[in-house]
Amino acid sequence: MLAAFSVPLDQSDDAVITTLCLEGFHHAIHVTSVMSLKTHRDAFVTSLAKFTSLHSPADIKQKNIEAIKVCNFFLNLIFRVQNEIGEISFSFKFILCWG
Repeated sequence: MLAAFSVPLDQSDDAVITTLCLEGFHHAIHVTSVMSLKTHRDAFVTSLAKFTSLHSPADIKQKNIEAIKVCNFFLNLIFRVQNEIGEISFSFKFILCWG
């Protein structure tokens, strides 16, 4: 699954392919979190983070901006849950299961 999303995303700048691959990442992170597959979840999160290209801002393309938006979704989710629960001692799994 990881290769099915990351290879086309890496090799194409097409907006439709980018959208489908990033939706795949989003759902894969959610499903692996719900199923408590920590290693798999971390692999998807790490791969998605690499697609943000924040390590080389000069090379950022539209697909990298879209990857940043997906990462931002999960960060916003973490902050929203923190505010609703009123504490910061919650698991990463719990946060991603909301997504």
